[in-house]
Amino acid sequence: MSWKAAAPFDILKSGTGEATQYTVSTVVHIKNHFGRFYMLPVGRIHPLVVRAMMRRAAV
Repeated sequence: MSWKAAAPFDILKSGTGEATQYTVSTVVHIKNHFGRFYMLPVGRIHPLVVRAMMRRAAV
């Protein structure tokens, strides 16, 4: 593959009780033109997928 994740993901929790907020981040190192091309759709879809996963995890 043309990219390598430095760490799969990181989750930061802030607040308590009803005001708890989570921040999810990922790091990707793109190594060539194919990697840039691959990340164009992935970069746009990734936030939607993560939000959906977090909603399902909260239920």
